[in-house]
Amino acid sequence: MKLEKMALKYKNQKRQIQAAKKMSMNTAFLSAIEKLPESIKTFTKLQLKSHIKPRGRRFTNEEKVMALTILKQSPKAYELLKKMFVLPSKRCLQGLLHSFRMEPGINKEILEDLKKVASRMSTENKLVNILFDEVSLAPGVEYNAAIGKIIGFEDYGYTRNKTLADHALVFMIKGIKSKCKQPICFTFCKGTTKAAELKNLLKCIIKEINATGLIVVATICDQATTNVRVVRELQNDTRERYVRQGNSYNTVDDGDDEIRLVNKLTEMHVDKNKIPKMKVKFAAQVFSQRVSSALRFLSRLPRRSSGRKCDCRTRGLGFDSRVGQSITGLFSDFRKFLSGSTESGNVPVPLCTVEKGCDE
Repeated sequence: MKLEKMALKYKNQKRQIQAAKKMSMNTAFLSAIEKLPESIKTFTKLQLKSHIKPRGRRFTNEEKVMALTILKQSPKAYELLKKMFVLPSKRCLQGLLHSFRMEPGINKEILEDLKKVASRMSTENKLVNILFDEVSLAPGVEYNAAIGKIIGFEDYGYTRNKTLADHALVFMIKGIKSKCKQPICFTFCKGTTKAAELKNLLKCIIKEINATGLIVVATICDQATTNVRVVRELQNDTRERYVRQGNSYNTVDDGDDEIRLVNKLTEMHVDKNKIPKMKVKFAAQVFSQRVSSALRFLSRLPRRSSGRKCDCRTRGLGFDSRVGQSITGLFSDFRKFLSGSTESGNVPVPLCTVEKGCDE
């Protein structure tokens, strides 16, 4: 019985292999594959290798990169897909990663790829932030065969010494509107990175990223002593340069016209004819701490010679004056309601005075 089952299984597999060979040699099938998107085409061609024994399969770099993308998304999902489809082993993909030359400092190859990607991006998607942070490492040395160097010493990319490193500093860019993120630089150092080195690295990285076509909007880091010192020094340097050129320097960025302080407020929050009567969340959002802070900020803006507040939209605050007036009206109506409730014997609730928003 076992021999009969094995023989039947052999015949079925042989039939499937022959069918796969015929299909792979079919010109109509191959021409149809060429019309598919690149990722689907790569995956389909990968499955045509099912008739080859696992030890005899050879994968191209495109196939390995596609498989590596799936593996990085979810290792468990990759294990499941590997049982169902033809995919490279994890060891094969690890060998691909080890073949990359990743040296300390700014990676020029990544910047070249970013330049190509940025040329196809819209202006909004080009806006990025720079994130940087340090992590502690266990001191030690190791020979990296890919770059032919002994790693474990202080290395900033442009300078290297024989001091054992116990910290690594990593820089990464993150899109503001897009979801893209990419590490672009890392260094090894003894203790925390010195302020002079960090300042120099930050300047170089911003210049390199701007050269690719991306637009650096801000830097993000923790409040480590060195980070705070470097940010303060960069602000002072910028202020001095502006003063020497005869320009005014403001520490507060006015931003863009499309940026709004209370971007979640809509007409359904402030127009009494459009407010959903049975939705408490709209009232809670209007009388929130964020709206209160926005109104307080707007009330402190300098007045023009005509006595009107400056137009927030021209300053890039994006707080619609009509919304501001509507909210102020709601506060006034709410105050009257509370006053009436107080006369009827209810406990009064103290409210702060809210000035009107910017005039149109």
